[in-house]
Amino acid sequence: MIKLVSLNIERSRHVDLILPFLARVKPGVVCLMELMEHDIPAIAAVVGEHHVFEPMCYMEHKGEKPGLQGVAIFSRFPLKNIETHYYHGEKGVLHTFDGDNIAATNNHMLLIAEVDTGDAVYKFATTHFPVTPKGLPDDVQRKSVKSLLKILKSQGEIVFCGDFNAARGGEIAAELIAEYKDNVPPSYTMSLDVSFHRASAETLAANARAMGVPGQMVDYIFSTPGYSVTNLTMESGLSDHQALIATVSKS
Repeated sequence: MIKLVSLNIERSRHVDLILPFLARVKPGVVCLMELMEHDIPAIAAVVGEHHVFEPMCYMEHKGEKPGLQGVAIFSRFPLKNIETHYYHGEKGVLHTFDGDNIAATNNHMLLIAEVDTGDAVYKFATTHFPVTPKGLPDDVQRKSVKSLLKILKSQGEIVFCGDFNAARGGEIAAELIAEYKDNVPPSYTMSLDVSFHRASAETLAANARAMGVPGQMVDYIFSTPGYSVTNLTMESGLSDHQALIATVSKS
């Protein structure tokens, strides 16, 4: 078995909180979204030297150090058979995030790696799904989820996680949950952290009501029948998203 952490870290804004959290939890695998490339050495020093990073855009956010922003998988164990499959955008074509049209400036991909613990080999993947105004599904998300599901079908047994920007109970999440096991307990209805999120608690609640969902549960750990995901908990106080922490084993 192996401990997994999945977290959207919101660029470099909370690294001073995230590093001690990772040191305390001691995960075997960490999947991060909105990671800045220049923060990789600090995180690898805590989590483990094995990692893979795929950029989504060049980020120039006011008041923050610019650089490549993307998704990553870190591991205490060797990684092999690394694959990157784009479902929105184009590999090798990076845009500068302009602070406005996220869909036009961000690439979106499924980053996949096998983790070899010596006793077993696990296949993990992570992604950061396109965001939409007020969380409502749009044509970019609809096209993206169909492309993502097609990619996943070719991968066999897998555990995949990330920030899907699609609330549980809504249209996009339903397509994923119809095909893969959603391992986040139903008692969790909000994975955004209102202590850090740019939108207020009142705004997030209003958006959820507009979508007809219980709350903004947008972060997930999905799995196929070959894996068992247990002991899933969430931890707040780290970023504008809460961290998902779970134990993964072979079924």
